[in-house]
Amino acid sequence: MYPQRTASDFSLRVESAKDGLYLMMQGRLDRENAEVSLQALMDQIDVHRVQAVHADLSGVTYLDGAGISVLVAAERQAKAKGATFSIQNASLQISGFLGLVDRENLEDCPVCGRRRSAGLIERLGGSTIRIVRDVLFQITFVGELAFALLHSMRHPGKVRWGDTVGNMERVGVDALPIVGLISLLVGLVMGFQGAVSLQTYGVGILLSKLISLVMVQEMGPLITAIIVAGRSGSAFASEIGTMKVSEELDALTTMGLAPTRFVAVPKLLAMIVVMPFLTLFSDIVGVIGGMIVGVAMLNVSYAGYMNETLSSLDLWYLIHGGIKSMIFAVLIAGSGCLRGFQTEGGAEGVGRQTTSAVVTGIFLVVLANALYRIGLQAWN
Repeated sequence: MYPQRTASDFSLRVESAKDGLYLMMQGRLDRENAEVSLQALMDQIDVHRVQAVHADLSGVTYLDGAGISVLVAAERQAKAKGATFSIQNASLQISGFLGLVDRENLEDCPVCGRRRSAGLIERLGGSTIRIVRDVLFQITFVGELAFALLHSMRHPGKVRWGDTVGNMERVGVDALPIVGLISLLVGLVMGFQGAVSLQTYGVGILLSKLISLVMVQEMGPLITAIIVAGRSGSAFASEIGTMKVSEELDALTTMGLAPTRFVAVPKLLAMIVVMPFLTLFSDIVGVIGGMIVGVAMLNVSYAGYMNETLSSLDLWYLIHGGIKSMIFAVLIAGSGCLRGFQTEGGAEGVGRQTTSAVVTGIFLVVLANALYRIGLQAWN
């Protein structure tokens, strides 16, 4: 009899007999004990030159997949040393579990032992592969979404208008309170900042022109897009991601329905329709916020403020704001749906892709806004 080898909730007693080496295990042979238990088994098999190794499981109370991998690794080590390997005295439940496993053809499993940390080249290669796959998936998704959108324009009767209207309500109507509140606060803040400078020069009436131009051309579309990206972009990603992990998208494919056309197109159409109206609402509320400051601090009349606002605005400013908002809508809805379709790994994957959808949407909105302004300036 040899000294006892122990791990947490696991012990190994070794007995050498004429008919071979007996490895008498007790306790739990599971993932927590896999590393220590396998090392103990390997050490005993390497030290003792015997013709047979017998694994006695009479004292084992629990066995999981990692435990089976430990036994398989010990069996292969024994056979490599020219010894036979047998499992004895296992309980009925453990015997049934072992009977489900084809130990002869089981592939090597990284059961125990610490995983070797990936080197720089491996990490770089893995990152490159992930980036390439992500880019290819994005290109494929953009093509599918564009094709589905064109198909919907050619065959409007096949569009799921019920879902489209429902998405319009969630994206547009439900967002009015938060869009209005933030736009009002932005208008108030810009009004306070502008009033301090303009009051010094006695041109407080120009505050209306400042607020209206900034809100209509830049802040209105941008604020609305960021709010919608946080609300609806994340909602799209989580909804589609949940459908992905629960295999609802696979069910649609099995029924002959294209998931992109069935799920993504109604969301995209809804956002394209409501974003210009949300942006216009944001513009109006922001101007009202500036007007409150102008009337309270600069003693400008309501009529004078509104007349100056209307005279400073041009129809093209509103048109440009509407065009930008529709571009933002495509980017936000596309990002949300894309990340939803990319979801893997259950609830954790849904949360990860939801966060990614918001970050991607806001980044693309800010980038598109800058490029639009630069292109417009160059055109003029």
